[in-house]
Amino acid sequence: MNYLNGCIIFEYKLIIMRVMYIRIYLLAALIWLNIFPVTAQPPQLLRQLPGRDIRRFSVDELNNVYLVDKKNGITKYNAEGDSVAFFQQISLGPVGAMDVTDPMRILVYYPNFLQVVMLDRMMAPLNHVDLKMLGIRQPTAVAVSRDGSFWVYDYLQVKLIKLDRQYKNVAQSNDLRILLNEVPKFEMMFEKDNELWAYDKDKGLFIFNRFGDFLSKIELPSATAVLNIRKEQDQVIYTSADLISVYNLKDLTLKTLDVMQVTGEKPRAVWITKDHLYVLGPGGLNIYNVTY
Repeated sequence: MNYLNGCIIFEYKLIIMRVMYIRIYLLAALIWLNIFPVTAQPPQLLRQLPGRDIRRFSVDELNNVYLVDKKNGITKYNAEGDSVAFFQQISLGPVGAMDVTDPMRILVYYPNFLQVVMLDRMMAPLNHVDLKMLGIRQPTAVAVSRDGSFWVYDYLQVKLIKLDRQYKNVAQSNDLRILLNEVPKFEMMFEKDNELWAYDKDKGLFIFNRFGDFLSKIELPSATAVLNIRKEQDQVIYTSADLISVYNLKDLTLKTLDVMQVTGEKPRAVWITKDHLYVLGPGGLNIYNVTY
């Protein structure tokens, strides 16, 4: 009986040890996959939109591409790569910023004359706003709002101002100098999930609610020379000329991708969506299929 009990205890200990080894193996595997995730397949070139004189580009949520040339012409291409619309306004100077968050209402900002032009989906003008006439003297960033309004940051007043379709002030922040104890100079803004996100290259990313009230601030790592920025779920995605950075808002980790190492070409600007990588090179805009 004692011999039998000893065998049972020995077998029981072996089972426990095997379970522990399995657990350790699974834990090690999870750690390995977390640190060294499965490598995505190499990007496959889908198409190229030609144009050696492209100054900048934007991509909306429908994968429409907007190319801005050196003569300030804006050409819209659909997701299949067909040219579908064109807009040009020579008299207002160079295009300073575009917001294509809403494909039905495209915002184009001309900083030389402090003018904002709204375009429809076929690039036809909807309205034309002279910010000087509204008392906004030093705007540094603009952004479309989903409710048909748009935001302007006036660096002179140090205020965020929201204007409706009739250009009436429907919301604005208090003086940010008093609220933040600093004077941000926002370069880019975008609205996401009823929040306004405003980026200052020296101070970070500021978050406001839909009324312009300050919520919080994020200091982005490796945030030099940011050309584009957006938020997707719990991640902030921002790009420089050749680097894509993904900052996780939950665990505060940063992942980066050197586009030249992936595509073999030296880009002037890059952008990424859930299934496409856009690389602006010397010969035009190369569009790649990407798989994660």
